[in-house]
Amino acid sequence: MPGEATHRQFHTGRWILLVFFGIFVLLYFLIAFSLRGTFLPGTWINEIYCTGLTVEEANELLHVNILKPSVSITCGEEEYTFQFPEGSYSYDYTGNLKAYMKVANSLHWPMAIVRQEVVSVAPVFTLDRDNLIRQWEELKFVRDDRAMDRSLHLVYDPKEGFSLYNGLIPRLKEEEALSDFLEAASSGSVHFQVDDSYYEEMRVTPADMETMALFDRIQAFQTFDLVYDMGAEKLTFSPADMAGFLKLDRGMPVMEEDGSFALNEDLVSERVEEMLNPYNTYGRDRKFRTTKGDTVVVRGGTYGTTVDIAAEQAYVIEALKDPSFFDGEEDTHIPKYKREGYVRGLDDIGDTYIEVDLTSQKAYAYKDGELLLETDIVSGNRGITPEGTDYIYFKQRNRTLIGPDYRTFVNYWMAVIDHIGLHDATWRKSFGGDIYMGNGSHGCVNLPKSVASTLYDTYEVGTPVIMYKRKSAK
Repeated sequence: MPGEATHRQFHTGRWILLVFFGIFVLLYFLIAFSLRGTFLPGTWINEIYCTGLTVEEANELLHVNILKPSVSITCGEEEYTFQFPEGSYSYDYTGNLKAYMKVANSLHWPMAIVRQEVVSVAPVFTLDRDNLIRQWEELKFVRDDRAMDRSLHLVYDPKEGFSLYNGLIPRLKEEEALSDFLEAASSGSVHFQVDDSYYEEMRVTPADMETMALFDRIQAFQTFDLVYDMGAEKLTFSPADMAGFLKLDRGMPVMEEDGSFALNEDLVSERVEEMLNPYNTYGRDRKFRTTKGDTVVVRGGTYGTTVDIAAEQAYVIEALKDPSFFDGEEDTHIPKYKREGYVRGLDDIGDTYIEVDLTSQKAYAYKDGELLLETDIVSGNRGITPEGTDYIYFKQRNRTLIGPDYRTFVNYWMAVIDHIGLHDATWRKSFGGDIYMGNGSHGCVNLPKSVASTLYDTYEVGTPVIMYKRKSAK
């Protein structure tokens, strides 16, 4: 019957559908069961494909792409990087991977295939705290802070004078800073800033205030306004000089009853003599650079400078007791002289002088640094003209020179030392060479008349005359 056949067909089709549905459900649950404990299809964790991997397998795979940890500390302008040897740190994704897997139910595998799950999972980061602490203790700013002398005191250095050591600078709150650093590093931070909040101000005590006040007074004393005007040079007293003038007791200045600093007057006198003695050139040998360019040693002579050292020692000692020399205004002082050269300065010959080369039998006259003339001469017979740095101490026209066996008229006479001087020799027809060896003067320097005239008119009494011999002529 048609109706009965149709009914059988419907019934058969329903069973077929039920069978297929049952097979589908069975496959669905079989797949879901098989995916239990692994990550669903289409799962990307930290940009790594983790489908079908267990938590342990994914944890191992994620470790491959982890960089070695680095933590830096900045303190002021300095930055320090911590190095972590193998075994001193670890990364573990296990806990967070398990937490994610609980959310990603395996029964949802069809949806995972469609939508491609992309997730980011952070690891649990563990550092060896002992290793961190060891590296912390080696940091320069930590070591410097620990080594810092936290006092305030005067320091005396013979080469520099007094200075104030101030160790009362803000101190590192190391325990607090280290604790915060360990916490930051252990939480995965890559940088830690040691800022001003980790430093505490040191307390200034009444004794510290007294020390600072004393240093202010010493500073004022070390700034002495006296300036010696030595002509070409200016001399001042350094802070080291001034500090050396103070009487000290265990490194501290001694006070007089009136509250002023006690002076070591012997040391003041020694320093004044040391400063001024190089200017005492009278009677001393000199190094002299000749016109030919070499340097000769000129023995003694009558020319030079003598500073009255004793007078200057007394002057400086009195000045050190006078507040007006410590008011910040320069006090220029020209020393007292027993004998003063043609110019003042270490080179008291200056640039106006007459040079007599007894070996080469030449004379050179300089005026304001320029060579005025050069001439041949005849000096004392067989070299009897004395060497020395002398000066024109007397001038006279038309003089008759008288000696034991001579009486000689000269037009221009310039006395240099005792009865020896520079003058014209009109009786000579030639000058220079070896004439002096057999037909020299009685000791004077003979000159052509025109040269003697020029020298007489150009150079005044006091002009230096340097006469010297060489080992060999050049």
